Amino acid sequence: MDKFLIKKAKVAEQRPPTQSVESDGSESDTAGEKKDPKRKFRKEWLTQFNWLKEQNGSAYCTACEKSMVNHVAKLKRHTEQSSHVQNVIKKKGQVKLDSFLKEQNDTLEKQIRNAEFSLVMFIMAHNLPFILMDYLPNLLAVC
Repeated sequence: MDKFLIKKAKVAEQRPPTQSVESDGSESDTAGEKKDPKRKFRKEWLTQFNWLKEQNGSAYCTACEKSMVNHVAKLKRHTEQSSHVQNVIKKKGQVKLDSFLKEQNDTLEKQIRNAEFSLVMFIMAHNLPFILMDYLPNLLAVC
């Protein structure tokens, strides 16, 4: 059975004796090691992936709240992950703070308008002068 096996020589044995086994880090052309070049964030990814945001020159998933590598294939793979899909669904179900505060402001404006109408109707019903409207709201605010 041993005659069918092909044994490969170790990498350290294949090198000429003048080279050292340890490298200083400047050479990256060793067998099997490829350095991934630093990729730049592309603005068109923002239109392709609506959950994506640029953060310090790298891709950032707003649904998962984590940074990723600037590579379109990895972004597509991230889109298909079940954890990402669940996080997107959770984000859609959340009420945004801006819309929540706007609704409160709308109800506050309605309350103010109703209070002003009530004061005007009170003054008209009791045949009081309209000059009271300059002073009456301030008096009611203190009380």
